Amino acid sequence: MRNRGDGWWSRRDNNGGFSLVELLVVVVLINVILAVGYAFYSFGTRAFNVGEAQSNVQQSVRLASDHISQRLRHAFEVQILDASYVVPEKEEIDEQFNYIFLNDDGAIEHRYSDGSLILLGGDGAGAQATSLEFDINDVSD
Repeated sequence: MRNRGDGWWSRRDNNGGFSLVELLVVVVLINVILAVGYAFYSFGTRAFNVGEAQSNVQQSVRLASDHISQRLRHAFEVQILDASYVVPEKEEIDEQFNYIFLNDDGAIEHRYSDGSLILLGGDGAGAQATSLEFDINDVSD
């Protein structure tokens, strides 16, 4: 018959301490749990940062699109110029003219007589335009 104190969990000297093996097992288990927790935390942080960057780019594109649409909607006359046209500096622009173009830095720029406004790109948000296209639709019937 076994005594209650027999087995691997019993202490031979009954000093009330833990053995080195038990301490090592606990340390290893804690490290595994911490490593798994850090992996989840790291993955969640990366996913959040990617989502935030995509959201910022989408918001920038939406704002640029809205600005261009509003300017075109209220324009008296619209001319689409070819890529070889050199846009004048803001000091040289007549008050009645506005230019919306893709500048050398890959940013969509709205240049007018009172100043210049970068609509998309150049802000470090990761948004950079590669092309700027307009379709001509004759809506007069």
